[in-house]
Amino acid sequence: MSMLWMVSALDARALDRWAPVWTNLFDGYASREDLRARWRRWLDDGQPDESFAQMFSAVAHGGWKDFWEFSNECASELLTDVHVTRRCSAPEAFFHAIGPARARSLPGFLGNFVLKPGELPALLPGILAAFSFPPHERIQVRDRVDEALADSAPRDIDDVLDTLPRRARWAADNTMGLVSICQAIM
Repeated sequence: MSMLWMVSALDARALDRWAPVWTNLFDGYASREDLRARWRRWLDDGQPDESFAQMFSAVAHGGWKDFWEFSNECASELLTDVHVTRRCSAPEAFFHAIGPARARSLPGFLGNFVLKPGELPALLPGILAAFSFPPHERIQVRDRVDEALADSAPRDIDDVLDTLPRRARWAADNTMGLVSICQAIM
């Protein structure tokens, strides 16, 4: 199985069109008791196990028509970062690497969220804090991401680790919204 993670800044027009589609999908994930229980267990215990990986692989969007329309309409090199990995999703790797204490300061569920321009400034400090590491700790976090994504074909581990804070800061600076979509590709 391959995993796709897309983080994209969106203007108001794109948000009006796409936020209901993604919010409905993400709310569906968050309403699943099995996924919520696994997520809570990880946040409490802090040790990823088999159920941690199963939780991320359970996030799959069956109707790819919406996703492809979204990527054709909204994705551009300026606005969007895309990571495709095998075996382990990029969000799974970075949640494992940053740990539950930092993960709690991130919006959404399992790496999926939609933030409107008015919501992003309030959540930006938490996003940035989750990825702000002293140099020695960043090396350890980077190594954990690298290990988790071994043989998963990441382009650049630092790029994966910096995607969310970089794109969130850019979107906030440009008064845009932000969407993060993590999907298993069957």
